[in-house]
Amino acid sequence: LKLQFLYLIGVRVRGGMYSASRVFGRGLRSFHTPVRAMATSGPVRIDGADGGGQVLRNSFVVAALLQRPVQVVNIRGARNPPGLKAQHLTGIKACADVNGAALTGGVIGSEDVVFVPGTRVAGGGEVVADAQTAGSCTLLLQTLLPMMLYAEAPQGYTRVVVRGGTDVAFSPPLDYFTHALLPTLARFGVQAQVVHHRRGVFPKGQGEVVVDVEQLAAPLAAVDFTDPGSLARLYAHVFVTPVNQMSEKDAAFLKRACRDALTELRSAYEGTAEAEVEVVVHGEAEDAAGHGAGVVLVAETTTGMRLTASALKDVKRKTPFGEIVSAAAAQLAAVLEQKVAVDEETQDQVLLFAALAQGTSRFLTVPPSDHTKSAMEVLTALVGTEFHVEPLDGGARCIISCTGCTLPPAAALAQEVLPAQARPPVQKTAPVQPQQPPRPGGRGRGGEERRQDADGQWYTRREFEEYYRGVGEWNRAPRRR
Repeated sequence: LKLQFLYLIGVRVRGGMYSASRVFGRGLRSFHTPVRAMATSGPVRIDGADGGGQVLRNSFVVAALLQRPVQVVNIRGARNPPGLKAQHLTGIKACADVNGAALTGGVIGSEDVVFVPGTRVAGGGEVVADAQTAGSCTLLLQTLLPMMLYAEAPQGYTRVVVRGGTDVAFSPPLDYFTHALLPTLARFGVQAQVVHHRRGVFPKGQGEVVVDVEQLAAPLAAVDFTDPGSLARLYAHVFVTPVNQMSEKDAAFLKRACRDALTELRSAYEGTAEAEVEVVVHGEAEDAAGHGAGVVLVAETTTGMRLTASALKDVKRKTPFGEIVSAAAAQLAAVLEQKVAVDEETQDQVLLFAALAQGTSRFLTVPPSDHTKSAMEVLTALVGTEFHVEPLDGGARCIISCTGCTLPPAAALAQEVLPAQARPPVQKTAPVQPQQPPRPGGRGRGGEERRQDADGQWYTRREFEEYYRGVGEWNRAPRRR
């Protein structure tokens, strides 16, 4: 009875509320706990129990840009285990470094972090953030991209280098960031371009993405994304890494599977017979880290909206390519049925830019996700902007709107922007080799056979399965006795 009573009324602890998962276990959690800003005389306090890394990214980026001290408590309190993970800490430290901020509690596992911003955002040159794990590169870019827009960059741009996993579960894949998110943000006035990448997948990570971010010369512009338009173009981006694991036959199969799926998708919608279908298969360079594959499908509409779906190949389960293409196509078909201009994947990622822009932005989208609700609450607490959600069609769709704070660009603008062709070449790095490679040649202890992988390292079968999380590489490796 006591537990049921706690479940009904909630228990306030450390400024947060215990959810059903904390009383009965994680399996019963089914609702969103609001992110609350707590009134204090010092830093703005944000409860980070439910928002995960997204609450951290929005909190510290806005704190740096608006020079408002912030304290995030109960970080990932609803997760098991709670506290900062390596990739969150990498983004926070990168944010603090470029801003000259004072950071308290910035260690892995910390549940309470205080961020006191500096007086400026230093850009120009090269800014590097290395997760040193398979932590998501695109999530690190979500932290650094808005920071560098407002940075003081003498040559008019900043080169951002992030290292980690480019295509990993539970985060936006690289091709989504490149071909869907950046074109969408360009409507706000964001100018950024991916100039180099090296794929990195779980569990090795070791991927790298290099993005040139142009300094803003004027405030971000408000957008009106309320007209979904009709289907104009369907295209797929497929990657297989490393390239020596993909034969010409595999590439031809992937192209055919994607083209068939997109053509079938196109034929399901009236008035879209003229929509283009394009498939790009990326055979990654030999220095790509790890073995993996994935597909990103993009539907571009006549109003410039980009709706997406994606799927990754589970190397451990040896998921067939046909299965991941079918899964992504089914997901995109469901998105198109919603008849929205902004899909759920992009919904929470545009809110920060709308809150900083000049004017009122509007988005026709699906009902707000938990991530979107958390983002709106954090931005309202720190920026002061109010978000309005207008339900449509009985709640199946809605229009989210807000009026931005018109954040001006950096005080020190570049006198002349260095053109892209005159910029220094990207300094490409090689993936880090295993720290303790197996002894070369022959057999291991107990007479175990060893084989050599594509990187020239020697492994027993057990070591192959442990390192690559699968046996396919062992079967393809040449025998060495």
